[in-house]
Amino acid sequence: MKDYTEIVDVGLAEFENDLALMSAVNKFKTEKKAAMRDREVTLRKRGLSDDHIIQDLIVSENINVKNEFLTKIKRDEKNRAERRALVAKVLLGVIYFMIVGMIFFIDEYVNEDFEHSWLIIVAGILFFAIFLFIMPNRFHYGGKRRIPVHYALMISTALVAFFIWLIFEIVFKMEYSVIIITIALSIIAFWDAVVPWVTGDKHAIVHTIISMPLCGAFVYLTVGFAGLLPWRIGWLIIIGAIALTIGIFLIAYNKKYRVAAHVREVRAYELSEEEEEA
Repeated sequence: MKDYTEIVDVGLAEFENDLALMSAVNKFKTEKKAAMRDREVTLRKRGLSDDHIIQDLIVSENINVKNEFLTKIKRDEKNRAERRALVAKVLLGVIYFMIVGMIFFIDEYVNEDFEHSWLIIVAGILFFAIFLFIMPNRFHYGGKRRIPVHYALMISTALVAFFIWLIFEIVFKMEYSVIIITIALSIIAFWDAVVPWVTGDKHAIVHTIISMPLCGAFVYLTVGFAGLLPWRIGWLIIIGAIALTIGIFLIAYNKKYRVAAHVREVRAYELSEEEEEA
């Protein structure tokens, strides 16, 4: 049987004299030929014994060896570029934390107030994490966001609220710092109810049904703790949020199933049948 791996040499012949690709070409040839021979072993183990059939089958599976090589070259180049960008981002992160550390030590040496200056370190860590969550897609590895944007906003809001709570609790000794938490929870629930619609999430209505009433509940707690509304009246905010949720669901339901249009079509059809019978 003729050596079917020659198809690899023929397909990549035009790249053999390219010094920039020589190493990549040789490596690809070695890997491709080994994979083809492994394929032959697999076929024979499955009971195929005709040499010509095996050769034709393997050749047909590797007929686009040139395109495979070019695709691999592009993929490898992209991976190298992404790794280099990642190294640069890590170094920028190191510089950022060095600056945060310098600010902390300067504040500590000047004010000698470790009771409060450690908040600088906390702020540096939290806001770095927030940036990682909300930074544009092009800054993520591969240009793809791993966490959906509405979850990123929810987590970032929670981190900001936690830091503000620390400030009011430790520095200002605020008596009702719990209001900060309820405000944050209201915003988080609002993000989860609204942002999926903006981003085109197919489960946006589910997020709204769950999160909009929760948003109303947290707003109720906020205005109650802040004394803006009496507790016996503020609960109506929850009822309003539920009514709004039902309204949004009704709009989405009508849009999905074309309820109004479908009813008009059915009625028009029945009317035309009645007219024909008459």
